[in-house]
Amino acid sequence: MNNILVCQDVVKTYRSGANVVSPLRGVNLTLLQGEMVAIVGASGSGKTTLLNIMAGLDIADEGKVELAGTNIVELNDNQLADLRNQNVGFVFQFHHLLAEFSAIDNVLMPIRIARKPNKEDYQNAQALLARVGLGERSEHKPSELSGGERQRVAIARALIHNPKLVFMDEPTGNLDEETSDQIHQLIMQLNESESASFVVVTHSKDLASKFDRVLSMRNGCLVEDGASE
Repeated sequence: MNNILVCQDVVKTYRSGANVVSPLRGVNLTLLQGEMVAIVGASGSGKTTLLNIMAGLDIADEGKVELAGTNIVELNDNQLADLRNQNVGFVFQFHHLLAEFSAIDNVLMPIRIARKPNKEDYQNAQALLARVGLGERSEHKPSELSGGERQRVAIARALIHNPKLVFMDEPTGNLDEETSDQIHQLIMQLNESESASFVVVTHSKDLASKFDRVLSMRNGCLVEDGASE
C-alpha cells in the first residue's frame, strides 16, 4: 500500500519581537492510503499548525512534507494549488463558506476552481448535502443556516471531488450529538468505499476511538496515544 503523506522532522517557529514559539519541533508521520489517524492534544499544542502544513496551506521552516508522492516544498503556488485541488479535502475549524453563494454552490467550489460543474456534479453535491442532513437546504445561503449547518456544508465541500486525503480540524465541534454521529458514519463510509485517508484533529474521544491510530501532540512532536514521552 502506498504512502499518501510523509512528514519528516517538520519544524515550525514563530517570532514576535523577542518572543519565540516553536509549536512543531521535529514532527514525523507516515500515512498509508486508506489509513485514518486522529490527532489529539491540549489547546495551543500545535495541532492546527501541523494540519495546515501537511495540507500545504502553510510552509514548514525545516523538514520535508510529501503529499501524494510529491515534495510540496519544491512546488510553486500554482502547482501546490493544483495538487491540493486534485488530492486534498480540508474542513476548517470555522466553516469559511462564501456568503454570496448557496449551500450547493459552496459545496461545488472545488469543482468550480478546476472547471465548470456539470449536471452530474450538481447531483453529487445534492447527494452529499442529503448525507449530512441538509438535502432540503441546498439553496439556502450561509446567513440562512445555523452554525452547525454551515459546518456540515463545509464537510460536504471537502468531499465533493473524492479526495485521496481529507484533513479535518474539529469537524464536529459545533454539531449536536445526532449530527456528529452522522458525520462519523459518513467518514467511515468514505474511508471504506473510496479508500480515502483521513487526518482529523479532534477533542472527541468517541470519534478518535474509531480511527486506525490516535496520535498525541506533546512538546512539539507526535507520539502514539498512551505512549510515554
